[in-house]
Amino acid sequence: MTEAMNELFDEKETTTTTSKRALAGTATLTDFGTKYASQIFTIVGSDLETYKESFIKSQTDNAELDKLIATTFATIDNIDVALQAQVDLLKTLNNATLNGMLKSQQSKRSRARHNTMTKENYQSLVAAAIAERLIRQALGKSTTSSSSRTGTGRATALFTDDELAALALDQMSLRAEIRNVQSKQSVAKKTDGYEETDLWKLLVDIKAQLMDIRDPNFRPADHVSDVPVQIQTVTVEVDTTRIAIADLLKDVAIDKLTTKNAKALLVQISAMTIEWKPEDDAPIAEEDEFSEKDGTDNGHTDEE
Repeated sequence: MTEAMNELFDEKETTTTTSKRALAGTATLTDFGTKYASQIFTIVGSDLETYKESFIKSQTDNAELDKLIATTFATIDNIDVALQAQVDLLKTLNNATLNGMLKSQQSKRSRARHNTMTKENYQSLVAAAIAERLIRQALGKSTTSSSSRTGTGRATALFTDDELAALALDQMSLRAEIRNVQSKQSVAKKTDGYEETDLWKLLVDIKAQLMDIRDPNFRPADHVSDVPVQIQTVTVEVDTTRIAIADLLKDVAIDKLTTKNAKALLVQISAMTIEWKPEDDAPIAEEDEFSEKDGTDNGHTDEE
């Protein structure tokens, strides 16, 4: 590797750790990826002016890394034969194993992006990307790193850069994705030795992706829908007549009313319920002749 390429990395070296549990075929695949990652270094170093921009972007962008791998592979003699041999070998494994290997490589890829980008770390990143590409081909999937998500709640693969950018702008959906991952982690914890499983490592990596773009100042109450809300105005009419009649009768002892006072009371109620005219007034008992308290005449009887 040229001195110019060395300047594109962080000088601090990191120690790479590997899981004690490895799926069948993983070691062979890793060796193959590492071998061709070294060749990519050689190709880029021999024409840094051409590859420099793509090389730098590939350290943080999955799509750019896939593009760089495809571009440099096109310059390697008999690469198609070597790649096909690996794919044929992978096809001898069942889909469950291949899917497990795919998740493992995605996890490695994510961890490499979160580590200090040294030469060794970048080589691990490229090796994982090559391995993932081959596994996808063996499974008949797209050979890019694009996630197979079609909606919220999958948590089965790492998010692509485009997906993360979209989620960063939609914090409500982002929080739904985080809750989904946390739910799957709760289920995964029920398995003995869960921290060493590829599924757990993938969930940890997915959560790390999501937490990196989470806005701590966002509040759901601040989220206002763009859809206009139609507010229906309801007019409530108050029955003032009923209230007035109830107020009139509240102190009247109905069971003690004389005929004369009952008629007088009906006249008052009628005045409240119809359009009353002065000429329609009928003579009613004088106020001193009628007691609303007991409903009786003051010294008068019906015979009067």
